[in-house]
Amino acid sequence: MRKSIQLCAVAVLLAGLAYAGDEIKVKTQLKVVNGEFNLTRDSGSKAFDQTGNSADYRVLTVGTSVALVSVATDVSTNGWAWFKNSTTTAGHYIDIGPSNSAAFSPFVRLQPTEFAMFRLHPTNNIHTQAASNATLLEVWINED
Repeated sequence: MRKSIQLCAVAVLLAGLAYAGDEIKVKTQLKVVNGEFNLTRDSGSKAFDQTGNSADYRVLTVGTSVALVSVATDVSTNGWAWFKNSTTTAGHYIDIGPSNSAAFSPFVRLQPTEFAMFRLHPTNNIHTQAASNATLLEVWINED
């Protein structure tokens, strides 16, 4: 029985005054082959306007307590984001999602070396929590 899962994602940010739009380009493909099950979804390539011209890239050390992901102040409105769990240690996942005073409600779990890419809500905060201390998370948030 052959099993495989492939995810291909590419994000390119072309910032500068020379561009009149479509500064952000995204291409994704998800393919699953598991025995008789074989399904591929390909979004093709999509382009999106970026009204601002700022971005915030950093590598965070995520711990076992819920923590706010601070976004640089020059990113006035959250836009497209890319997250990657940079650890290779099995079991060291990172959860991502909103939090309020009552509860953390993660909607993304990144296992070691996994990544996710999506457009963030423009004003909501992002929180993280890891299964183990000192788990590295790459974060790239573009201004909308």
